[in-house]
Amino acid sequence: TLVGLTVLERSFGQIRSLCRFIRERSRAFIAVGGVFPTLTPEHAFVHLPELNFLVRGDGEEILPSIVEAVAGRTVDDGLDDAAVEKLAGLAGLAARCGDTVVTSSLGEVNRVRDLDRSGLDFSLFEKRHVLRGLSLSTSRGCIYNCHFCSVMDKRVWRGKSAASVLGHVRDYERRLAEIFGSKEAVPAGARSVQVWDDVFFIHPGRAAAILAGLGRAGYTVTFIQGTVNSF
Repeated sequence: TLVGLTVLERSFGQIRSLCRFIRERSRAFIAVGGVFPTLTPEHAFVHLPELNFLVRGDGEEILPSIVEAVAGRTVDDGLDDAAVEKLAGLAGLAARCGDTVVTSSLGEVNRVRDLDRSGLDFSLFEKRHVLRGLSLSTSRGCIYNCHFCSVMDKRVWRGKSAASVLGHVRDYERRLAEIFGSKEAVPAGARSVQVWDDVFFIHPGRAAAILAGLGRAGYTVTFIQGTVNSF
């Protein structure tokens, strides 16, 4: 009953086509989030006419409330008074279905303050997902304000603790053993890690603790993203 899509500027054309594709084949609600809807919510709302929900910022705390509002419903059912009341209590949200349009504190951006509370469910991984290793984002935002960059949170940085990141790696390791039958049967490629933070090195102690923990666990780091300033 709900399809969620992440929209970046460079993928807007593909997302536009995908929304049409979904609407032609499904009566599910369509929700979008990501950089483009966060930075320019009005543009995304207008130019993606099939969407029903637009969320600015982080999604993991607001998404359950949207799911509750539309549970057991389709776009043909519309939004009843209870759903509208629930949605109106959220922040950084625009919603529409039929003749009903709701905007709720659209000037605000949702942010998870403590990223250690944001979990990862590795049970969803299958063999085809892990053969080339694990891609991780351990932080959000960037302390810098480069004019050419479209990061959502300029000068606002939030990161998972090293302990939390390494806890995710242990959960991933357990899932690998389940997929391949034993720890010994896990191929080397599945124990590679890519880190896709905007400024991974901004807190050197945290970065060093994560890298040391990955090394002790037998992982190879194949990619790290970082700004020139953070070096």
